[in-house]
Amino acid sequence: MALGQTLRFGGGPRLVTLICVEPSVLLVVPDHALTRIAAERPEVWQAVAALVYLQLRGALMIAAEAVALPPRQRLASRLEVMARTGGPSCA
Repeated sequence: MALGQTLRFGGGPRLVTLICVEPSVLLVVPDHALTRIAAERPEVWQAVAALVYLQLRGALMIAAEAVALPPRQRLASRLEVMARTGGPSCA
């Protein structure tokens, strides 16, 4: 699971706060490391960009469903995505 965006590259306030309900291992990549990765390993940066695209696509899909679908159809759509992807992801 990937969560969060850097303020330096995305601008604006922090979008999410995560609270873990069980012990977890997190990877934090600071802004200066992202800048270095972009310069030295463009293929990694392309993978990061693809992940951000998938997150945005999922968020837009949820927003569109919230506006366009009645509650029962929204629930059915979310359950279908969870069944297809194996969890509550936004992909």
